[in-house]
Amino acid sequence: LRSDDLTLPESIVKSLQKKTFAAEIITDKDGVPYLKLYGKQHFLLSQIVPLLKNIGLSVHSEISYEIPFKSSRVYVSRYRIANEQLEEIENTQKNILELLETMLCNPTLPNTALLQLTLLENISPRELELLFALLAYENQLVPAFNEATMTNILIKHHSVTKALLEYFNIKFNPLIKYRKRELDKMEDKIESMLHPITHITEDQVIRMLFEIIQQMVRTNYFLEKSAISFKVHTDKIE
Repeated sequence: LRSDDLTLPESIVKSLQKKTFAAEIITDKDGVPYLKLYGKQHFLLSQIVPLLKNIGLSVHSEISYEIPFKSSRVYVSRYRIANEQLEEIENTQKNILELLETMLCNPTLPNTALLQLTLLENISPRELELLFALLAYENQLVPAFNEATMTNILIKHHSVTKALLEYFNIKFNPLIKYRKRELDKMEDKIESMLHPITHITEDQVIRMLFEIIQQMVRTNYFLEKSAISFKVHTDKIE
């Protein structure tokens, strides 16, 4: 342990005064990135390691210890992350920390490989909830598209997945201006991104997801409801 490991940062103290969990990503003087989890209860490796793997973080080592905190203790787990992921982590840090808190304190998402999209495309936990809802809906329409297959396809073509979420945002976000013009531009962008995909199943899965959003007429997504719902004109989906 280093000396700074035994002191709680002020920001973490403030967080733990309001809730039972906090996290931060830091780099040491040599530029090595670390993820540190702070909680008022022990962290189970069997819970943390699969989660970090699904997020796509490569962990090289782990150490757990305790720090006195008021009349109790804070349990700390420190994970050394692969150096080559530093740039990705810096670009997605806010959503990674929010995702960790969501999954460890109030899980609203399945712990699957789809969580990698946060690291790959800086997708927020709320956007992941939308993706899971859309995939479940698509799976109802086409049962042959099983969850594992669709998940792998969206990860493989993560830039297209991000573009589909941007299309959804343009279509339904009440703050968007010049909606029709922006939708037309995004549709052209997505079509150009789909053109190089030659694998039939991959093309079908992504195009079906695109069509679902295109034929969606309303959603409660931007009302911040815990359960996401939407209405789709399925009869117009080819």
